Amino acid sequence: MIPVKIGASSLRQSTYEQDRNKTLIRIELDLLEERRKQSQLRVASYQQHIARYYNSKVSRRGFE
Repeated sequence: MIPVKIGASSLRQSTYEQDRNKTLIRIELDLLEERRKQSQLRVASYQQHIARYYNSKVSRRGFE
């Protein structure tokens, strides 16, 4: 089958700006590190909370 080329472009193609897109990608990459740090802090907080809950339910026993 031979592909047919259509002369009309889509809205996405007509509004695409390469320089603006590169700038926005750079900004997102800069913010990615900050979001990664926030998620690491959230995971650490969650793990501490779970550990406190687990340790409160465990009864301690000593050796005789």
